[in-house]
Amino acid sequence: MDDQGIDVAVLSLSSPGVQDLPETGAVAVAREANDQLAAIVASRPDRFQAFAAIPTQSPAAAAAELERAVCELGFPGAMLYGRTGDKLADHPDNDELYAMAERLAVRRCTSTRRHRSSPSSTPTTPTSPSPWAPYWPEPDSAGTTTSASSTCA
Repeated sequence: MDDQGIDVAVLSLSSPGVQDLPETGAVAVAREANDQLAAIVASRPDRFQAFAAIPTQSPAAAAAELERAVCELGFPGAMLYGRTGDKLADHPDNDELYAMAERLAVRRCTSTRRHRSSPSSTPTTPTSPSPWAPYWPEPDSAGTTTSASSTCA
């Protein structure tokens, strides 16, 4: 990292995350992955941060794991994926997760990947505002967002 001028790396579970797992497996694997990421971050908090793995198969578990990752593990946000099974990220099932993210005032990173059933591998560039915009605060002019630690009850 030093050779490349990187001060801090943000770690996450890589694509496809837990999105291709059955619901019960996804919840357990997300929790375990987040615990392991937290241990890595704790070993060098000056060099690492992490985005949480979120089990979007279960709306309640997804919101609960985001809250745990932010409030207990200290993560600044979550890594989300564009599709879970046949549901896109803007499916109403995700409203509970996005409401939790809004309450916590945390960021998200959305990874797009070609889904096995996707007819095209051509990436698209969004031309309209993100559907998550109301739920995920944009950074201010200094590039910062509200600290999650101030929003955890």
